[in-house]
Amino acid sequence: MKNEYRLLITTLLLVVMVFVFAGCSGGTPAPAVTTPAPAVTTTTAPPVSKPATTAPVPPATTSAPAPVSPVGTLTPVNGPAIPHTLDGRADCLLCHRTGIGGARPIPTNHAGRTNDTCSLCHKPR
Repeated sequence: MKNEYRLLITTLLLVVMVFVFAGCSGGTPAPAVTTPAPAVTTTTAPPVSKPATTAPVPPATTSAPAPVSPVGTLTPVNGPAIPHTLDGRADCLLCHRTGIGGARPIPTNHAGRTNDTCSLCHKPR
């Protein structure tokens, strides 16, 4: 009985293999499945119409600090007071460029200024 089952299983496997391999050899190939690429479209927004104004809009005003002039033509303003004397400390940039002794760093909007320009706006207490 065992041998009969072996023979039956072997026969079934051979039949299945014949059908599987028969479909792979030289027959008409199966059609390729392709998905079309989505269409690329460009859209432009419709022109925006501005609503009509009944009164002219006044120009914006700001309460910004005094404008900073280019180096060489600085406009003196009342900057923060210098919290130390200037005796032996005439070279402001020496300490403030490197932070010696906890000196505040030079602000980025002071780039290019020299020691001579510091005292135009900053005065010792």
